[in-house]
Amino acid sequence: MDGSKSGALNRSQHRYFAEIDGLRAVAVLSVLIFHLKESFLPGGFLGVDVFFAISGFVVTQSIIDRKFASFGSFLSFFYARRLFRIFPLLGTVVVLTALAFVLFVPEAWLSRDIDRTGMAAILGLSNIVLSKGNDYFSPSASFNPFTHTWSLGVEEQFYLVFPFLMYFGVRFVRLRTAILIGLTLASLLVGLWWTQTQPLRAFYLLPPRFWELGAGMLLCLTADSWKPFLHHPGRANATVAVSALLLAVGLACPPLAGFPVPWAILPIAGTLGIIAGTLSRPDLSAAGLLRSRPALEVGRLSYSLYLWHWPVYVMMRWTVGLESWLDMAVAAGLTGLLSVLGYRWIEAPARDWQRRTGAGLRPIARAALAAGLVAVTAGTLFHYKPALTLSATGDLATWYPESENLRLPVGTCTVAEDKRDVAGVHLAVFAPEGCASPPDKGRLFVAGDSHTDHYARLLKRFAYETGREVRMYSLPGCGMVGFSSSEGSERCRDFESRLASDLQGALKPEDVMFLPTLRIRRFVNQWGDVGEAHAAQPASASPATINEARAEAVTGQLLKSGARIVFEAPTPVFKTVPFRCFDWFNRMNPLCRAGFSVPASELQERRAPVVAAMEAMVARFPRIGIWDPFPVLCPGPSCEAVRDGKPLFFDQDHLSGLGNDMLFPSFRAAITAEFAKNAAGEAGAPRNLARNADGRPPFSN
Repeated sequence: MDGSKSGALNRSQHRYFAEIDGLRAVAVLSVLIFHLKESFLPGGFLGVDVFFAISGFVVTQSIIDRKFASFGSFLSFFYARRLFRIFPLLGTVVVLTALAFVLFVPEAWLSRDIDRTGMAAILGLSNIVLSKGNDYFSPSASFNPFTHTWSLGVEEQFYLVFPFLMYFGVRFVRLRTAILIGLTLASLLVGLWWTQTQPLRAFYLLPPRFWELGAGMLLCLTADSWKPFLHHPGRANATVAVSALLLAVGLACPPLAGFPVPWAILPIAGTLGIIAGTLSRPDLSAAGLLRSRPALEVGRLSYSLYLWHWPVYVMMRWTVGLESWLDMAVAAGLTGLLSVLGYRWIEAPARDWQRRTGAGLRPIARAALAAGLVAVTAGTLFHYKPALTLSATGDLATWYPESENLRLPVGTCTVAEDKRDVAGVHLAVFAPEGCASPPDKGRLFVAGDSHTDHYARLLKRFAYETGREVRMYSLPGCGMVGFSSSEGSERCRDFESRLASDLQGALKPEDVMFLPTLRIRRFVNQWGDVGEAHAAQPASASPATINEARAEAVTGQLLKSGARIVFEAPTPVFKTVPFRCFDWFNRMNPLCRAGFSVPASELQERRAPVVAAMEAMVARFPRIGIWDPFPVLCPGPSCEAVRDGKPLFFDQDHLSGLGNDMLFPSFRAAITAEFAKNAAGEAGAPRNLARNADGRPPFSN
């Protein structure tokens, strides 16, 4: 996806083909439009596939007519050109994007892989990092300013294979072509297979993408066969017309079949047909359009445009937003400005310098040194992000509920933490060491979705102050006894059933089981969309729509152990995401318009069906209790995510570190009371939640 110019089409020609740059303009503009707003051009992301086909063609014809004394001289020539085409501008973009990320992006689920992706991009490995769990169309990818470097990773890995295919096939041209055809077809089959079975790997990795670059190589290597045929004006026109139609359908429509295979065949075939037709007959009108001045200017800037546009778009999403027409115009203008500056000050000078110095080990060594400096600079920025950030979330103890942010007094009493994944479930064990023995036996077990993790700081403090071991099981997106009217995903049902079965064997009669889970529907997610598939029932749900049968089945299984169970009554949810709306540079984002307050009555209505279902469970099962954090978090007529300038919530429904500290006295009292009942041998008296004057239930155990 570099911006190098086309060289010779075959051994007898040594001129620049402007049509290639015109086709690059089509590709890059498609990508830019799609990323600006997907509905503008639903298939615009296939512009990257167009780049792959162009790159396979261009890199082949740029060296096909050259003679080399040895394989070493060929490698030094090839990699010197590639490095100085790609890395100077890439390194600049990585460092400046890393700086912007460090200054303006808070640490959160949406940003957790950004630093790893950025470091991997320096080595051409970001596609591998992304293939391990970041779907290209997912929010985490949309908010990662380095996501677009995946395509450079594919190309750079292709360049590791390319010299061997080209150099050792010089004396055996037919064998080389046959091998390349075999590899291209094999890659196409792998792409078809992985698209169905491993879609992430099919999208990001070289093996299922090689066929796109290989097709471009084959077009160049077989030029002597197709060029005479297409020299006829009628054949060339027909080829270009059909090819343009294929390309247009690919770019204008969302994939109507599996992607990348077979849907990417359309833009690849269209791209290769346009190249073949316009280069065979430069007098075609289509060739004239591709050679027009606007097309050429955009084509020459294509590499710079591609590298700059995505960080600009993403950083605007993180700060002022990218929703209005004005925002989009600013994003497009800033992208254009940075692209022109990047091309004139970095890309073109680096390319000219490489031409003057030629090949050899020296320019490669200099490029390697530059890559090392970029890696050190970016790595240093990432490492010191907590100290450098301009965001208020740099105050880790206030914002983040992780257990690491709890500062325990120095002394002989400590809490050892053991965190690991067990069969796909996150397990954290907080084990007091050197502390006074608890007054009676019993451990605290905790299980649920990410709302288990947002109590980590509180739970560690509980272990420290009571001397009890705490075992915390969580799987983000999958709760325990959510009372949802929906059965949930198969993954979540399996988690709930399997964990209930395992805990039944681990729990003892002296233990207490705490079940915190998101049990009401969100207003928004971290990225601003409404609702989530795994969230609970709609706001208008009544007790009749609650899935009581499944809740009783899972709870009954846990109760067989003899342990006591404590439900967490639903906590507030908000219409704004505090960590994305707290700072001067992001509070004007459209996501933040709703503010940090929600009427308590609105939330009480939203959670009423779940509370009623919990009360019914308490009435039937005497060893079940309820802890309700709502009165502590919402003592007045409105619920506030931010109180007195401090965040009680990190995002729209997860607590902050400060929120943990505020809830701790209530939590400790409720859970300690449950342990006391165990020690006294009480079965527990069934009762409903009491009601405050405004109808809100206080905490109950």
